[in-house]
Amino acid sequence: MKPARSLDSVSEPLAVTVPDQGVVFAESIHGPQFSMQVRKDGFYKLIYVLEGRVQFSADGMAERDLGKGAFFPVPVNVRHSIEDKTPATLLLLCLGKAFIESDPQFVAVWQRLVENYENGASPFGLLAQEISSAWKRAILEQMGVRFGRVLSIRTTATSILLLLARISADEGGTEANRSRDRIRSFAANLEKTFFEDWNLDKAAAVTRLSRKQFTKLFKEVTGMTFLEKLTQLRMAHACSLLSRTDHSVLSIAFSCGYQDLSHFYRLFKRTHGASPIKWRKE
Repeated sequence: MKPARSLDSVSEPLAVTVPDQGVVFAESIHGPQFSMQVRKDGFYKLIYVLEGRVQFSADGMAERDLGKGAFFPVPVNVRHSIEDKTPATLLLLCLGKAFIESDPQFVAVWQRLVENYENGASPFGLLAQEISSAWKRAILEQMGVRFGRVLSIRTTATSILLLLARISADEGGTEANRSRDRIRSFAANLEKTFFEDWNLDKAAAVTRLSRKQFTKLFKEVTGMTFLEKLTQLRMAHACSLLSRTDHSVLSIAFSCGYQDLSHFYRLFKRTHGASPIKWRKE
């Protein structure tokens, strides 16, 4: 595996070598004079627009003007080109031909990526942050010599492919429908991040809605208020830890996202009719 990463701005595409079974992450910071001739590569590429705006075109795929947060898959041996509309920073995930084609599940994931691109799907909010953070962690891992680095890089690549394959397209419709789609995506993500330092302002910002809009649409979509949903997820996790582990109540409260033990006790008793200790005994 030959790592590739630009340390300064570049005026032409990075040269990347990818073994047939390999995975290579790269970051390409384009200078004002960046230019790219039509080309094709003997490996698959997934490109994420971290900053700026580009025009992407490829044989057999819709030509699109893509801004920050958008992604586009480039199949193996397909002629394609990228033109900067504004100086861009791109994150590249290069995948060996055998890495994708040796497993039908990877082939299916790749096809879903192409479909999502054609439908105009793109990550937003915390999901976009999670993807770009994972990408940069993989670049750092790639540059190091830590034990298991190849496995770590391949695992991160798989995770990114799945995250982008699972998002829903933000297709046309009314602004209200698009906002509801963002709420649904956020609610699904909340089930994996409920232990983080969430509040209403942060949740509204992530979904690009006002507090009032977010509160109204979250209740419509989930049938619960944001606080009710957050508490439900945290209390369910608390019960799971109380019944399956011997962790202290303080440790469990912290694991669920509560910094104040007395607040956790009050919420738990209100929800389950007993203190955490009594609930565990019964």
